[in-house]
Amino acid sequence: MAKKILGQEHPLVVGNSIVYQVGGGLSAVISSIVVINTDAVAAETFILYAVPNGGSPGDATAIYKGMLPPGESFTVVAGITLDELEAIYIYNAQTTLTCTVFGDES
Repeated sequence: MAKKILGQEHPLVVGNSIVYQVGGGLSAVISSIVVINTDAVAAETFILYAVPNGGSPGDATAIYKGMLPPGESFTVVAGITLDELEAIYIYNAQTTLTCTVFGDES
């Protein structure tokens, strides 16, 4: 079965943004997460989080932290299972990232 885009975000403010949150009564398997730095000049720091229902982004929920060179992309091959209302967040230090979450929801 082909994976679909579950969420996509291009945060316009610095900080944490929800890229994808599982809907009520559903669960999801995240197959991959792609982060692209759309800036042609500056590198960007980012953090990906898998946050449980009622939780918040932080050290305990971080799944990847890195620096992305200008114009480059980074792919996490995940296999993360999320339950109802759990979410994938991204933290961006500037506003030049696009993040896409792929997987299946049921």
